[in-house]
Amino acid sequence: MPTMTEYEKRKENFMKELDFVIADVVMAIVADFMLVWLPAPTVSLRPSLASSAGPIAKFFFSCPDNAFQVALGGASYSLLQRIGAIARNGAKLFVVGMTASMVGHPFLFL
Repeated sequence: MPTMTEYEKRKENFMKELDFVIADVVMAIVADFMLVWLPAPTVSLRPSLASSAGPIAKFFFSCPDNAFQVALGGASYSLLQRIGAIARNGAKLFVVGMTASMVGHPFLFL
């Protein structure tokens, strides 16, 4: 579908701007995959946190992987921890979007 959108947008310049078309399509595929994969509900199977970790690392470690994740084993997540999960995953999505934009259109950031 992104290829048809690019064709509609570029019409007669489609073949001349094929490098931009490929960059846009690859960027869209990577961004779409990450936007689906990162916020997907998961079951957390992570190792314990090092005792020397700082308070911010400890807070985000205590947050669920996803704001809608069901707590297992009788535990529960507070509203603040769920908001922390949104903030952490939002930061990840921001980095993915910025990286995809920079890779797709490197000359826009010069």
